[in-house]
Amino acid sequence: MATVTRKGQITLPKVVRRALGLRAGSQVTFKVEEERVILEKVPPVDAIRRWRGYLKTEGGRSTDDLLIELRGGLAEDHR
Repeated sequence: MATVTRKGQITLPKVVRRALGLRAGSQVTFKVEEERVILEKVPPVDAIRRWRGYLKTEGGRSTDDLLIELRGGLAEDHR
């Protein structure tokens, strides 16, 4: 349970912070549904940017070509 201060602030219980992985600086959103509020963690932008381009290949080659090369062959030999 949490108490609302005069400024409209609350302290999230430790069990909630741990369950959502919230730390200082974490962002959350609130959704109001009838008389309930749903709190959701917003994934950090860096987590999304870290994976950007992960599946891109070097020099415009296909993933299949890279795998064939890594396995010791030439892509042209397998077509």
